[in-house]
Amino acid sequence: MEYEQIKSTDNMIHIKSLDMVYSRGSYALADITLQIQKGEFIFLTGPSGAGKTTLLKLILREAYPTSGEIIVNGKNVPKIPDNKIHLYRRGIGAIFQDYKLLQRKTVLENVSFVLKVLGRSRRERNRRTLDLLRKVGIQHKIHSFPQSLSGGEQQRVSIARALVNNPSLLLADEPTGNLDPDLAVEIMKLFLDINMTGTTVIVATHDRELIHRFGRRVIALDRGRIVPWTYKERIFSFGSGKEKDK
Repeated sequence: MEYEQIKSTDNMIHIKSLDMVYSRGSYALADITLQIQKGEFIFLTGPSGAGKTTLLKLILREAYPTSGEIIVNGKNVPKIPDNKIHLYRRGIGAIFQDYKLLQRKTVLENVSFVLKVLGRSRRERNRRTLDLLRKVGIQHKIHSFPQSLSGGEQQRVSIARALVNNPSLLLADEPTGNLDPDLAVEIMKLFLDINMTGTTVIVATHDRELIHRFGRRVIALDRGRIVPWTYKERIFSFGSGKEKDK
């Protein structure tokens, strides 16, 4: 297969028989097969070490699978040449647990940087950036540098940066982990808003309350495998497919 468009499809993501094996032979992911349609909103959940972050990294092409197929928006991701990765990632907004902010750039510069690279005017960059910083509640920090921000503030900056280019696919790895409950809900509403415009959204989270509150499709992982997901009395049952009462 070529890395270019493979076929016209309603799927944003098609993964088949995907394995990711560590050097010592243990599986980070095993026999993952799934499809996510364009415009879907997905919660990716499971205990720590289940493989959520690994799966997101494979979709973003920050890692290579041991075997299997990953097609994103018609592109064969493992076969994208290294010198084309930046073009592939332009259509993806990514929110990381470790923020990945540029330490020598201000909040305003961090968020608007991708628009500058794309040649957008300063007026357009500032308008779009300030609008998103207001939505995540950190507009008062536009001239601050990352090292002066709290963890929650840095997370909000990374969320604004991921959304600034109106991505067709949004990958969010524990995006509300450092936020208070009220702000977490507001951020999820922001994700829903962008999802309503057609963006496919995948949110990896441990937050059971958010999953229950927003009622979207759930993909659950446990020890690298997709498992049945159940919800009852705010208790998860991973790996067994059975519900547990309090």
